Amino acid sequence: MKIRINLIYIFMIISVSITIPSCKSGNSGKLETEKQKLEDSLKNRNELINKNRSSNIDSINNKNKIDSNHNQRANYYYEPEISVLSGILRSQKFYGPPNYGETPKIDRIETFYILILDSPINVLSKKNDEFNEPERNIRDIQLVILDYSTFRTYLNKSIRVSGKLFHSETGHHHTKVLMEDVNILM
Repeated sequence: MKIRINLIYIFMIISVSITIPSCKSGNSGKLETEKQKLEDSLKNRNELINKNRSSNIDSINNKNKIDSNHNQRANYYYEPEISVLSGILRSQKFYGPPNYGETPKIDRIETFYILILDSPINVLSKKNDEFNEPERNIRDIQLVILDYSTFRTYLNKSIRVSGKLFHSETGHHHTKVLMEDVNILM
């Protein structure tokens, strides 16, 4: 799919470069025809992208196959792969800076959204991945989101999300595996 979309994009660039010389010749009728062709190409490209979005989600789900050696848990992979997960969205409070729970009287309280998964998963890393450790039996995932108000209406409800998984790195990360670039799927 990616190759096909890129070819359409390359075709559009070529169409634009062909249109530019016709502008110099003063042939406005031909220019309008070329402009209409370019607009039609863009429209077709956008329709193709929208049409394939839903089929891409299905292919992502098929890619995350069941591993029979690990108690029938689905295997997912860290970024850059896109994962689709479902579960209950919860809000949880954690100690933050300066000492992340070491000094509760002075530590700031931070609120994060956690997806409690419908069933446990395994998250695997690819060869030569220095940052992401494989994790087994993951039951909850912290969602890294910028606009909490968008997700607030889904609190304590079952939702389905897509995004990129990564391993915890800092004191602000409260689950072993987190998800960024999160989108709610309907």
